[in-house]
Amino acid sequence: MQYWPDQLRLKACYLKSAVYEPCSQRNVLKNQQSVYALLQKIPGMDIKLLPGNDLCCGAGGLYTLTHP
Repeated sequence: MQYWPDQLRLKACYLKSAVYEPCSQRNVLKNQQSVYALLQKIPGMDIKLLPGNDLCCGAGGLYTLTHP
């Protein structure tokens, strides 16, 4: 990760983490890997993908607020 301090170490966390990947992050921001990269910094974290992460919710993120 670009701005992660090398000296910063995280305490191990032996939990499962289910990740919901917003379609706006994938389709608009084009950086779906940032969430996974951050969670992988936590030692012991078991990261699972939620089924349907590849689908679009249809809401368009802020589009529903800016185009009523």
